[in-house]
Amino acid sequence: SIQRISNPAREDLQDYHASQVLVSSSDGAKIPVSLLSTDSLANITPGPLVLYAYGAYGHTAEPTFNRERMPLLEAGVTYAIAHVRGGGYLGHGWHDRGRAEQKIRAIEDYLAIARNLVERGVTQRGKIAAWGRSAGGAIVASAVNTDPSLFGAIILESPFVDVTNTMLSPDLPLTAREYSEWGDPRDAVGLKNMLVWAPYENISSQAYPATLISIGGRDPIVPFWEGLKWGIKVRAHQTGTAPIVIKLNPAADHSASVGEDAALKERALQYAFISKYLEVSAPSPLPHG
Repeated sequence: SIQRISNPAREDLQDYHASQVLVSSSDGAKIPVSLLSTDSLANITPGPLVLYAYGAYGHTAEPTFNRERMPLLEAGVTYAIAHVRGGGYLGHGWHDRGRAEQKIRAIEDYLAIARNLVERGVTQRGKIAAWGRSAGGAIVASAVNTDPSLFGAIILESPFVDVTNTMLSPDLPLTAREYSEWGDPRDAVGLKNMLVWAPYENISSQAYPATLISIGGRDPIVPFWEGLKWGIKVRAHQTGTAPIVIKLNPAADHSASVGEDAALKERALQYAFISKYLEVSAPSPLPHG
């Protein structure tokens, strides 16, 4: 279905078009993906795309209008939310089918959506920016390990990417209550299941896309060393020329920035990074008001 969303900021811009499609995952499950662009899905031409996912704790990434996305949209970028299993988009069962020993399904869903949007002509291989924050970082990093040439850029914010070592450390603040979500690697079967997809352990020597990792030195939820370790190991295994940028703010918490101004500057940096490595026009400034 397609609906038109009137631009709330400036009258001289085109309307935005929101749509939702279902994509078959590797096991045949139909995975919803929400898209927003300045053209209808029927008329869109293959171009740069941001693919966001969270996919954990039964949390739903609602496809609501966010004016921060307008600069990318105005530069011709399509914004998509992958409602992978592990999230709550289709209820409690949707969460159950993508957690613990079934967490691999969330990664498979994400990859299926990215490949399907290429097949549909919405985007192209190498023109996708994979975006994951916190728990979503586990999905994005795992997907990139599996098929790095599918993506042209990676944006990771406070990413949960050293899953195995964290879940093997019950003394960390959140570990003991997280086994039902990620699995328990203290058990041989749990460890085997986790190592199939774990972001850090599955880094290999290959050409990784340009990557921007933002982490906070005072993050009490995902310790800063997770993103740091993942980024350093990817650098060591990088066979391509794309940069792996690690941005550590020592004073920041899980938001990876301190204050509203810093948050806007962080978003501007991320958009500039996407623009450079997906080769799109520079986004317009964020609208005021």
